[in-house]
Amino acid sequence: MQLKTPNGVTLKTDDIELAHAKLLSTEGATCVAVRNGEVKITRERGVKPLLQWVSAGCSFEGWSVADKVVGKAPALLYVQLKPTAVFATAMSEDARDILLENGIACGCNELVPFIVNRTGDGQCPMDACVAGISDPREAERAIRECVRRMAASRK
Repeated sequence: MQLKTPNGVTLKTDDIELAHAKLLSTEGATCVAVRNGEVKITRERGVKPLLQWVSAGCSFEGWSVADKVVGKAPALLYVQLKPTAVFATAMSEDARDILLENGIACGCNELVPFIVNRTGDGQCPMDACVAGISDPREAERAIRECVRRMAASRK
């Protein structure tokens, strides 16, 4: 597994490799965090679990995370959670740049220009709502507002 690390930091890859293996082998897993063999798994899609962890004041310092899809919006939330590394099945170029700029090692199976929405006909709405935003706290507010608007439109 290849990870790009900020500033030439040496990274122990056991945790990120285990997180990735658990992501692939656990039915319905969307995000797996590992620290020294301790494993946390979520099956919720999208940014919802990240928003919950940020709201709860969770810290992923020292944790390695494997996630299905990481675009700009999740990357800005990961900056607040502060994991050591993030590996994704698919990662956008903006997400990679944000993670590296904030000292988080990262890697992916597929690096893409942007994350496509679930219907496949445009950009992910979460990433679209943080276009032009680089501050993680400002991004969190924009993401929460986008989630609220999307939930209201489904009613």
